[in-house]
Amino acid sequence: MNRDPCDGSSFEIKGGNSKVRITILNRERARADADYWDGNWLNAKVDIEFPGFGANFAANIHAPEIVRFYDSLNRLQQSRNGEAKLELMEPCLDLRAKIEDVGHIAWNGLAQYPCGFGPQLTFSFESESSDLALVIESMAAMVQRFPVKGSPDV
Repeated sequence: MNRDPCDGSSFEIKGGNSKVRITILNRERARADADYWDGNWLNAKVDIEFPGFGANFAANIHAPEIVRFYDSLNRLQQSRNGEAKLELMEPCLDLRAKIEDVGHIAWNGLAQYPCGFGPQLTFSFESESSDLALVIESMAAMVQRFPVKGSPDV
């Protein structure tokens, strides 16, 4: 299924013949209105493609994890320094981005399914730093479509 990159359901990071795509399908507990811990779990699909390797699996992602990754990508784009990280409570995907030199972003990741105890795929690839704007735009739509509910302090 081809989706509009800014429809708020997915974002994709590409470089060469490699890509990582996360698609949010829905909220796991749609009726947990303002509950930070239960109301922010998102059912997602992760697709990873590399020459000779691939993975696709279901994942549960806590909405604040998406927001933290989005914020860290924005900081990376603005400062051209540091690292952006997607770290999940349910450890099925770890993804890191770092600007290595002018015009390139190094992406490093680890995918594991089933989460926490299954086989692991460690990967790395590069993308053009100019591609980061589309990733951030897609994530902005995702953050708007699946906002964080409640507060962890309540």
